[in-house]
Amino acid sequence: MGRTIVSDISRRGGDSFSAFFAVYNVFYLEGSIVNPYLIDHHNKIIHKTRFITDQCNHKHILHEDKQFTSIDQECTSYVQQGYTFCTYCNR
Repeated sequence: MGRTIVSDISRRGGDSFSAFFAVYNVFYLEGSIVNPYLIDHHNKIIHKTRFITDQCNHKHILHEDKQFTSIDQECTSYVQQGYTFCTYCNR
């Protein structure tokens, strides 16, 4: 499945390097790879995408409740608002 997605993106003008990062929701900024946080606004849970597993139930998060960020201060702000870090991917 991954090969199909990467080759499809490559045919549309992208390279396989950026296609990999687009598929796996990893940002590429200024030459460094940043593994962002996935924030579930419905359940008020913050996931680390680098360690996310099926136990996190991230596949069931609706698109409108999903946010990606790489800013630690933003996560701290959400924690102050009652959000918690996922117990599975934030060990």
